[in-house]
Amino acid sequence: MDYEEDGCAHDLLNDIGFLFAIRQILRLKEGALCYWGLPCNSFGFMARSQHQRSIGQPFGSPHYAFVVAGNILAARMSVLCMLCIARGVRFMIEQPDRSAASVFPYIMHILSYAEVQPQRVFWWGPQGLIC
Repeated sequence: MDYEEDGCAHDLLNDIGFLFAIRQILRLKEGALCYWGLPCNSFGFMARSQHQRSIGQPFGSPHYAFVVAGNILAARMSVLCMLCIARGVRFMIEQPDRSAASVFPYIMHILSYAEVQPQRVFWWGPQGLIC
């Protein structure tokens, strides 16, 4: 799904986009890969002073619309990840190291099951280790 491609059907913030995402996951074959990216402005460490997410406040500051949108997207992504698990589809959540996504309760819940076999992947780039 790409919001830039279709701002209506691919918008996970509205009901049509969420239903379209469910439909797309139901089309995947077992063993397929579903790749997710949460908005960096709502979870990334560079925006921590604004989103204010922490272990004690995992939903961040409700005073910013981008934080509320990030919460909705992360919650809906969590539901879609559970649908992936039920269908035998692998998924990957892209977030930089020190991202606040690791303290988001719904993501923590999914990754708490040993059967999910969560893994952290680090990438090597020209400058060395990229987290």
